[in-house]
Amino acid sequence: QNETIFNGCIRELYEETNIGIPKIIMQKAFTKDKVFDHPKRSGRGRIITHAHLFELSPGGPLPNVQGGDDAYEALWIPFNDIGLNAENIFSDHIHIINHFINLGH
Repeated sequence: QNETIFNGCIRELYEETNIGIPKIIMQKAFTKDKVFDHPKRSGRGRIITHAHLFELSPGGPLPNVQGGDDAYEALWIPFNDIGLNAENIFSDHIHIINHFINLGH
């Protein structure tokens, strides 16, 4: 309640993935965000998602991630394999991922 959406995003990112990147680098990697708020997007009721895109240095090794509070596991999936793993991606989050991929990423 006492934090901005962006600061909440950073906090949740670290809580749910334990991502192995210093926060200052992750903050600098932020490039875009979008609100997904269609009233019928979830069978769980009215859900509003503020999604954020972070672009890490291309070609470098991916940082370690490990599932946290709400995430059973966290892992990296290559962009080309997203469609093959759609059934393993929560709710309508495949739509959110595709939104950012279709922006040219």
